[in-house]
Amino acid sequence: MAGPEEHQRRYRDLARMAEAELWRLWAADDIAFANIPGSSRDEFGAASPEPYSADIRISRQFEPSRDPAEYATPREQANLCATACTLAHEAVHLVTATLPTLEQELMCRHLQALFFQDLLTPRMYGSRLTGSPCTAQLTPSTPALENYIRDQQRRVQAMENNQMIDYIMGVRVYRGWLTADFIIRSRDWWGGPANRRPLTRGIYLNALAADERGRNEHGLILDLLSGFRTALEWQEARTVLVDLGPLRNALRTVGAGIQSRLGAIETAIGEQLH
Repeated sequence: MAGPEEHQRRYRDLARMAEAELWRLWAADDIAFANIPGSSRDEFGAASPEPYSADIRISRQFEPSRDPAEYATPREQANLCATACTLAHEAVHLVTATLPTLEQELMCRHLQALFFQDLLTPRMYGSRLTGSPCTAQLTPSTPALENYIRDQQRRVQAMENNQMIDYIMGVRVYRGWLTADFIIRSRDWWGGPANRRPLTRGIYLNALAADERGRNEHGLILDLLSGFRTALEWQEARTVLVDLGPLRNALRTVGAGIQSRLGAIETAIGEQLH
């Protein structure tokens, strides 16, 4: 994968840890297929210990046939690939359990997107079930697999654009894990504020304005606001930035030296902010 050597090493280490965890779970019979709520949309697997019967559960729609003759077919091998790709995601949750939830999700999706790209190319391996070589490749062999591939392709595109955080912020449930501290720490990651999508900027501004430390991050707030090039982009952010009161309060104390910058932003978005 691209990026600094330290970044690449981190993901190589993460992949090794996830693989070791999956072997441990396999030996303990702690991986199972199950009915996953919402699996027809964006939920293909789940990872959590008690009270469930298995630590990792994969949607039944990807369960390969156990018939050796059927198992070797392209359709069943594609199901196997979707299962493996989802296992990679869920295993990362288990080996990064001490990290904040949002950072876990980012690491899960980045590693899964990298593995997904590998699975688009045929991979030959020796199957224990058939006792002979099989070729695994993720292909759109069923409607469920078509949906899975489309979803993973969107994630890969987000990763390549340095916008995986934006992809995640597009899912409402993940917004509850966002903190002002995370926004401040990650301010220069993934292309910085200029590379955040309008909706993400609105979510970020909400979180910063609601936090005591965040309210004092005037430079970061202005960098996020400067990313709105049109009133239309601002209106997209306003779908989540409903109450401008906290943001206006935060901007009341900006120094005179940046008043002109704030004025230019207000002109661009068509809204008074201070």
